[in-house]
Amino acid sequence: MLNKKKNAFTITELVIVIAVIAILAAVLIPTFSNVVASAKQSAAMQVCHNAMTDYISQSITDDDPNNDNLTGMVFVSDGYAFVYINNQLQTLGTLSGNANVAVLKSGAVDIGELQGIAGEGLTAATKLNIKVGADTEGTDFVLETPQQGQPNGEKLKETYALYVYNITVNETAYAGYFVINITEKPTEFVLEGALYAPYTGISAYDSEATEDNNIPANGLTLTVVAEPDPEPNPGV
Repeated sequence: MLNKKKNAFTITELVIVIAVIAILAAVLIPTFSNVVASAKQSAAMQVCHNAMTDYISQSITDDDPNNDNLTGMVFVSDGYAFVYINNQLQTLGTLSGNANVAVLKSGAVDIGELQGIAGEGLTAATKLNIKVGADTEGTDFVLETPQQGQPNGEKLKETYALYVYNITVNETAYAGYFVINITEKPTEFVLEGALYAPYTGISAYDSEATEDNNIPANGLTLTVVAEPDPEPNPGV
């Protein structure tokens, strides 16, 4: 008895199968990536929440009145940043590749298109003054190399970075800044495995501010601080 001839796949059938696989991959791979990213962010928030709880328990028992209001306090874990607003942590996102967070860099201050942050003539600035809301004096930061900054005009270690950000919570827009340790294995300003910012500032803002609502048009104002000319050397 003769065997029946087996039919092979045609080129058209192979092309269809490959196309279906490609479509499934295009749909499922981003979804899987989003699931992984979401899980990492949730884990980071839990770590930061534990750090925040520990920070609050310590701050309410000290004698520093500056710790009575924790609004604007920033915590970071696994590259994800969270800010304390309205008695809970709000997600700022990652410290890199985030449209809502920008690092200040010497020579090219990168504030992107962030709303609520005003600044002019910042290119090539090495020293900035950051005013928060209606603050009249502000705080000076020295930017000597990329990702450096220290209040009061003192240079910070290369392992710290100065960031600005904006966020909207319950229809209220905020702009702020924070300094964070970017060491691979930091040993200071760490609680419960999360980093916390030693310097922060935050203010609500309204781009259509009027005298009636007492809310400034910008949460932050960045101004270049002019360095004094060096005194001439009288010689010997």
